[in-house]
Amino acid sequence: MLGWRVKAYSWMFIMKEKSATSIIICVMKNYRLKSNIDEIEKSRLRNEYIRKHVDVKQKQLWNWKKGVSFPTLEKAFILAKILGCQVDDLAELIEEEEE
Repeated sequence: MLGWRVKAYSWMFIMKEKSATSIIICVMKNYRLKSNIDEIEKSRLRNEYIRKHVDVKQKQLWNWKKGVSFPTLEKAFILAKILGCQVDDLAELIEEEEE
């Protein structure tokens, strides 16, 4: 499965008033980052035009589209401007099922 994997922790604190009892629960969730660049681009612009304006090689652009790697923050802002979208539209965080 392509994409970067991220582990995130959700914390839940239960505190009882006037009592020393407290419960702390930590739940670990697995996430992966899914690229939406290919969906947004969909033939509106030629790869050559995007590569030239973002200053990347063909392989790097392909890796971004397939979720193998992701652009730096600076390149993500340039790419979003070229594609006419927001930076957070370029990828999404997907929660994976626990194994």
